Amino acid sequence: MFYNTNCCTPTFLVTSVFNNTTEYIMTFKTVPTLQNGTVIKFRLAEGITTAATAGLPIVANVNVNGVLTSVPLRDCIGNSVRTGEGLRTRTVYTAIFGADANHLQIIKVDGKKCLGV
Repeated sequence: MFYNTNCCTPTFLVTSVFNNTTEYIMTFKTVPTLQNGTVIKFRLAEGITTAATAGLPIVANVNVNGVLTSVPLRDCIGNSVRTGEGLRTRTVYTAIFGADANHLQIIKVDGKKCLGV
């Protein structure tokens, strides 16, 4: 399956990352509306600095079928992205939304594939 990841893919700014005790939630300045196979780019604002509890999962608030939904953020091999695992400010991440079960999976970092395969 081919997904369009060219320069026209929209970039969304993450304006806050907050702790709801069991996970950290990323919120976007403009909430992306996603359906299965939608590719987006996102970056964390320079001003976001969080003294995060290491090891908690990160989820993203997105719009799925008209409903604000928290979906897990996955790395390029499908593992949960957790606090303390290297998300950086001013870095552009390309991610694809999957609907079975809802998740946002990182496929590129700063335009480079996550895996060299």
